Amino acid sequence: MKNTVAITGATGLLGKAIAKNLLLNGYSLTTISRDAEKSRKILPFANKHIQWNSQMGTEVLANELNGTKALVNLSGASVADRLWSPEYKTIILNSRIKTTDAIVKALKELSEPPTLVNASAIGYYGDSGDTILDENCIKGDDFLAEVVDKWEKSAEAMQPHTRVVKARIGIVLASNGGALQKMIQPYKLFVGGPLGSGNQWMSWIHIDDLAEIFRFIIENEEISGSVNLTAPNPVTMKNFSSILGQAMHRPSFFKVPEFLLKLILGESAQMVTFSQRVSSTLIQNQGFKFRFNNLNAALMDLLK
Repeated sequence: MKNTVAITGATGLLGKAIAKNLLLNGYSLTTISRDAEKSRKILPFANKHIQWNSQMGTEVLANELNGTKALVNLSGASVADRLWSPEYKTIILNSRIKTTDAIVKALKELSEPPTLVNASAIGYYGDSGDTILDENCIKGDDFLAEVVDKWEKSAEAMQPHTRVVKARIGIVLASNGGALQKMIQPYKLFVGGPLGSGNQWMSWIHIDDLAEIFRFIIENEEISGSVNLTAPNPVTMKNFSSILGQAMHRPSFFKVPEFLLKLILGESAQMVTFSQRVSSTLIQNQGFKFRFNNLNAALMDLLK
């Protein structure tokens, strides 16, 4: 059992990548989801599929996780798929906090609880201009920063009992979904360009590096606390747009002004207008080697 990793949110974009990486490296997988049948279809190679949600009792979950090496918690409603109405903002928060609280309660019932690798986000830092952000920087004062802070504190309740890692994930670039697939659509129509001022920093990561870092964290027990999961070289939105245009052989000068983004997206426009120049020095100092250090190489790989 000590080579078994359990994953909540395993059927999502990140979960699938992490699950496949672990499988290829000899781990057994347990998925935890609200729909076990869906999980079986999407991840047929997993060894066990547990149907569970935060409203169910924690005893059954504790029994299933006994002897597990690590639990990767990716639970939470998407922040990018819908406008942030007051109702949806409540869903964004509760889907993370209630699930994580229940997971922590279940893990506390075990005599040897697994490592908890809890997803988090660089949204913790808020709009930070040109400041280089490491894990010791203070949190922002916007909605996403508050969500991330509360989510991390929920996971931290497990710290006296086992190792807890809070994985602050940047903008994940993938060929089969996520932010990149939304961003390339205007370029396909020859109307691509920077969003907002263009001066805001984007801290990105190739999905293959992200999946590899999760395994690296699980295997290196000296890593704990908050860890930034971003590539070593963040870029400005202006540079990102230019490099993306070059990779797609499309123009990139059709700028979308910030006021228009706010008019269309409301408060959620901050996901593309906020500036976050995040450092990955901590994980590199632990020995992790990125395959994709620069954006051009990452895009050439994902768009091939």
